[in-house]
Amino acid sequence: MKKSTKAGLLSALVLPGFGHLYLKLYIQGIILSLVAGSAVFHIMSVAVSSAIRTVEKLQNGNMLIDVQTISELASQQATTNVESTNLAVIVLVICWLMGIIDAYRQGDKQEQK
Repeated sequence: MKKSTKAGLLSALVLPGFGHLYLKLYIQGIILSLVAGSAVFHIMSVAVSSAIRTVEKLQNGNMLIDVQTISELASQQATTNVESTNLAVIVLVICWLMGIIDAYRQGDKQEQK
């Protein structure tokens, strides 16, 4: 398999920056991995804290625990931190696309030498 293809696949299927690390472009790989990892961490922390608040409301209240109640509470929690979560998703998608395209391009450039 060509270096460019392998680097592009690593960035696409594992995490942005892994293709760069494979190509020994360590600074670019670490930067992309850190930015993408930070975005994933933010998204996951918002989701987990939202789930914890929903469970606490269910445990503390005199509500019936059924699908409708859980759905309503989850919908209420989903409206918090919407802007920051959307920004994190946009940053993650941009990093992922940049990682794939640039890893493939850099791998192709290394193959040409």
